[in-house]
Amino acid sequence: MTSPLPLVWHAPLRGPSGYGDEARTFLLALESIGRPAAAAAVSWDTTNVALPEWQARAVRAALGRAPAREHVLVHHVQPSPLHGRNEWGPDVARTMYETDRIPARWPARLMEVDEVWVPCAFNLDTFERGGVSRERLHLLPETMDFALFDPAAAAPRRWPGAHGFVFLTSFDFTDRKGWDVLIDAWADAFGPDDDVTLVLKCGSLEGLGPDDIRARLEARLGGRPAATIVVDGELLPAADVPGIYAGADAFVLATRGEGWGRPPMEALAMGLPTIASAWSGNLEFMHPGNSWLIEGEVVPVRRWRPLPPELWKGHRWFEPDREALAAALREVATLGPAARERAAGAREDLIARFGPEPVANRLVELAEGALERWRARQRLSVACVWRGPWGSASSLALVNDAHAGEIEAAGLAVERRAPNGAPVPRAVTTVTSSWPPVFAPASAGPLVLYQPWEYGRIPAEWLEEIRRGVDEVWTPSAFARQAFVDSGVAPELVHVVPNGVDLARFTPAGPRRPLPTTKGTVLLFVGGTIFRKGVDLLLEAYGRAFGSEDDVCLVVKATGAAGAYDGQTADAALARFGEVPGAPELVMLDEDLPSAELPALYRAADVLVQPYRAEGFCLPVLEGLACGLPIVVTAGGPTDDVVSDACAWRIPAARRPLPPSELELVGEGWMLEPDVDALIDALRAAVDPAARAAKAACARTHAAPWGWDSAAAAARARLDALAGVRPVRALDPVVIPERRRVLFGAMPAWDRPETWEPVVTAYARAFGPDADTTLLLRAADETDAGRRVLDALARAALDPALLADVAIAPGPPGDDLALELGCDAIVHAAGPAPTRARLIVPPDPAALRAAVQ
Repeated sequence: MTSPLPLVWHAPLRGPSGYGDEARTFLLALESIGRPAAAAAVSWDTTNVALPEWQARAVRAALGRAPAREHVLVHHVQPSPLHGRNEWGPDVARTMYETDRIPARWPARLMEVDEVWVPCAFNLDTFERGGVSRERLHLLPETMDFALFDPAAAAPRRWPGAHGFVFLTSFDFTDRKGWDVLIDAWADAFGPDDDVTLVLKCGSLEGLGPDDIRARLEARLGGRPAATIVVDGELLPAADVPGIYAGADAFVLATRGEGWGRPPMEALAMGLPTIASAWSGNLEFMHPGNSWLIEGEVVPVRRWRPLPPELWKGHRWFEPDREALAAALREVATLGPAARERAAGAREDLIARFGPEPVANRLVELAEGALERWRARQRLSVACVWRGPWGSASSLALVNDAHAGEIEAAGLAVERRAPNGAPVPRAVTTVTSSWPPVFAPASAGPLVLYQPWEYGRIPAEWLEEIRRGVDEVWTPSAFARQAFVDSGVAPELVHVVPNGVDLARFTPAGPRRPLPTTKGTVLLFVGGTIFRKGVDLLLEAYGRAFGSEDDVCLVVKATGAAGAYDGQTADAALARFGEVPGAPELVMLDEDLPSAELPALYRAADVLVQPYRAEGFCLPVLEGLACGLPIVVTAGGPTDDVVSDACAWRIPAARRPLPPSELELVGEGWMLEPDVDALIDALRAAVDPAARAAKAACARTHAAPWGWDSAAAAARARLDALAGVRPVRALDPVVIPERRRVLFGAMPAWDRPETWEPVVTAYARAFGPDADTTLLLRAADETDAGRRVLDALARAALDPALLADVAIAPGPPGDDLALELGCDAIVHAAGPAPTRARLIVPPDPAALRAAVQ
């Protein structure tokens, strides 16, 4: 008795790729438990690999099976906007990646689907770091056809020229697979007289044939003597693939990264001693008890043939240690048949954890859960479309995720979109929160710019974008709000929607991260080691305040070195500091740290030190307070919203002009320059346990009002205020066909002379009839308005014949925004202040004349 699963699996079902093999085994697994699924082949799936009959039968049955009306659609391919949307249920992307993050173009697609299913814990972390919200990531491990990969049934493949102990490696011939490291280690481990063989069973996305691959191997060896290497480039029927493992004595893969690692899994299932890298997805099923794992280091990706740079630039992957790999090769060859003892229990363990039944049950759980979550979501009102980065890719991403999560916890839906994501055809508010800012709306409703700013004045190009298309500006601190207002954005448009902290995770109680220091007091800095963060000031003050004999250590947790702050960091200065004789202890932590591990880092410290020059909010200060740390921080900036002298040493700072840059601001930008002598005094005070304890006692209390629930409540209040508001971009600016070069506008309330009479008289005194200006007055009754203007001129003893151009045009009450958008300047005397004016001029002749210069 079967009960079809309401699921359609969209994949390259007949092809030889790993994706195709994975898809077939998922379909087989579902059939094995009586929950068969439907399937759809991708349009480019034209290669038909020879499949075992039972696999071919399962594929044909799935392709011919009609799905339920409501069903889950799984796109088992690399993410692309070309893949259609599911009209009858949740969209799921089932994918993986092999570096420490995902390609920059992927989040746009992955934030449009309902869920993302990845095969391993490694990818849960890397996809979140790459820009996918953790709440939509789910773990679906891989399975395989264990009936096919059965060591008792496979016929061994033989290779001409192979002899002695045979090592097999199987991969596509790309840089990621670490073939160069393997060849180097092979030459180090074995010479021509050793009775060993390395078989490279490989294809090539680059289109390389066996002769091309042999040429690259020879070039890599550069004449070094090495044991026998055989290249096998034949595309085998799927039924014959187990034979390559049966014909080998051990398996090796010097990979730089795996999303899962099917060849090592297949090798273990076939009972082979298996060597692979100690990093990435293969650690889901490999461990020192069943494999030889090679240590190494995580390094920047420098080249990944044949992939284009946009798929890997800025990424990091694993570099296996060449000497450790050579040693493992020698050890396995020396052990000979005895090496199989380590892999003896691997097959049974793989079947127990990743066999068809447990994986199929997990798939059923995910599919039914996805449908349930999708149906629940359909019943919710959509609060907004929120566009920006997600996951743990940056502080902005953390803020976006936290706000959206809290809004949804309140029973509303948030449509998440990447900065370059497609718009949503809904008449709800767009919140755009990214760097650089994206001013294009992602919905049919109002547009909110949610943007911190640090430099006193905002970029000039933002001002016109805000005036013409942004309905509100949200910013996280009173300090940042003032920057927008001082730059000319109407105060009524700018609202503080603060950042927050997860008060349940960031707590004083909990594990402490071990640190490589024995000093009694730990000072901690968290952030990019860049100029505006003040790390140079911190090093100067720390070096002057203490020496190597002092019982203090400064820990610098650097962030963004491979991302937003690439090329801007103070790495050289930090390295030099540690080389100065007599310098106090400095510990650098520059590895990527998952956000879940940050609280343990704060708890391992005694004081948080953030002597910034410029910040829009400074999340580390709030996180440190929540973990019970006293703070050393710049005074006069955004952190004044959060800290007081009760919990912090606030360093006095003077305003300094912003150094020259290509960024054109509205007026002169500036930074804060903390007083270094005051910083030295604060650092010395902070190492006193009693002084530290007094301020630490108040830290958590200061953080308590700043939970993400409170922050999101402020966002919800603003969203409520914007509900039903007509977007400013939908307004048609007032157009006067006969206008002169400079168009002044005024917003008269005709029954209140103080709103218009000073405007008319100032304009008459400023310009004569030959002036290249027009003053536009809106009126429901043009005749009455004209009479009032003439009376006002008479009262001021001004001759109407000498008046510059004036236009009185019909306009309904409340149409002031359209007037502001269409004019070069608004002359404002009294009444509500303009909010969209390019320039606001008082009713003063000199000011009016200055406006036309």
